Amino acid sequence: MPNKYIAEIEKLVIDIAGVLFTVITEAEMIERFGMQGQIDFRTNQIVLDPDMSSRDTLTVLIHEVVEGIIRRYQANIPHETIVFLECSLFTVLMDNPKMLRILLEEAETGKRDIELEEKKQNTVEEILNKE
Repeated sequence: MPNKYIAEIEKLVIDIAGVLFTVITEAEMIERFGMQGQIDFRTNQIVLDPDMSSRDTLTVLIHEVVEGIIRRYQANIPHETIVFLECSLFTVLMDNPKMLRILLEEAETGKRDIELEEKKQNTVEEILNKE
């Protein structure tokens, strides 16, 4: 079955604790490296194999984000725990679409609040610079 999300996922830039990661795909990762995805802190990329199912792509993306959070905060957590967190988080998000919609709305509202605050600050600075 074709992956219906891969075109959108390839356009993502994900902020993980203040570090921006672009999502890219690399064909045959599974065959060549034995992995479906990888987070690379040298290039600030999350690399995914594009030949996975849509659901696998989403879970692997969450897995790489969790790995990024753990590495960013230098937490010493076993890989089995990362897999547990990935699966648990994916399940909670899928089982609670209303909660996810609220989180998305809050993220957009928060973003607008920050943009409005920046605009106010710029306006104040412009006024002060004119005087």
